[in-house]
Amino acid sequence: MVVDLGISSCMCNMSSMTGIPCEHAVACMAYKNVDPEDFVHPFFFVQLWRKTYEPYVRPINLSEFWHKTGLPDIDPPPFKRPAGRPKK
Repeated sequence: MVVDLGISSCMCNMSSMTGIPCEHAVACMAYKNVDPEDFVHPFFFVQLWRKTYEPYVRPINLSEFWHKTGLPDIDPPPFKRPAGRPKK
């Protein structure tokens, strides 16, 4: 298998398709004492996830502050036990 760490590619094309280095590339990185995390796409890191959803994740107000519609409350569907002996 041919691995080019300079452009982070391998003949199997797994790293280019997934953004995560394949086992061939990781073996080469271990041989060269290179950290595999340097070759993982930034999409997989928590910092980018937090930055992506930072403006959208907001706490929900308490139910006392919800808008009152005057419509009846929505109840869950009725629960019916299935026929037969319960599974263990």
